[in-house]
Amino acid sequence: MAAEPDGTLVAVGFAINGDVRNGSFIATISPDGARQTVTRVWPYVAEAVTIAPDGTIWTAGPVMHDDYKGPVYPNVLRHYTASAEMLSSVNIKNARKSEGGLSSVGSQSVLMASGDRIGWLTAACQYIEFSSDGTELGRYDCPNGITKIFDTSGVALSPAGELLLSTKWFAPLAPLSLDRPSGTWKPVPVSQDSGKTNLILGFDGQTLVTESATSDMRRYTWGEQSPATGQ
Repeated sequence: MAAEPDGTLVAVGFAINGDVRNGSFIATISPDGARQTVTRVWPYVAEAVTIAPDGTIWTAGPVMHDDYKGPVYPNVLRHYTASAEMLSSVNIKNARKSEGGLSSVGSQSVLMASGDRIGWLTAACQYIEFSSDGTELGRYDCPNGITKIFDTSGVALSPAGELLLSTKWFAPLAPLSLDRPSGTWKPVPVSQDSGKTNLILGFDGQTLVTESATSDMRRYTWGEQSPATGQ
């Protein structure tokens, strides 16, 4: 699921109807819940979704054989209008396979949008970036040899393009920031943390939103070249 600033929700999912027909879909829901639009996209299965600043929808997932016996194309990035009309489709080649040798790495992955790019953290913990026209910009490994997204505790891409990743499930918050030119990860100083924060939820504008093991939500004012200040 993804949300626009006005409260509009976009959800992707999968269902099987009464006559056993596969039904992967993109659904848009108005802020008041009164208007709901569901678009069937099978044999494509959107497994991750985000909304770009222009209101268009980006998804990642496989294109399946119609009998659901495996993917035809395991990793596909698709761009849709706000009303789920497809604008473009890009087959992402040579994405790192997940443990067990699975080539489709969209399940449980995270798709994010900033002002000028789309970021995809795959289930195999490989980060791939794309421009607004779907051109691949770069690929980066997760820090410390991590190869599963389950071994991270949150990722966030700011409107300015700063990528933050947390690699531990225990507090306090200690995010790492991707240095794209070197492909390395650098620690980010955090001040005024409760000492219990361990999960990155994402950015709300330039505000980093986190959660703790006790479900306390905290917001951090984010500024370049300065520590994050908790509230």
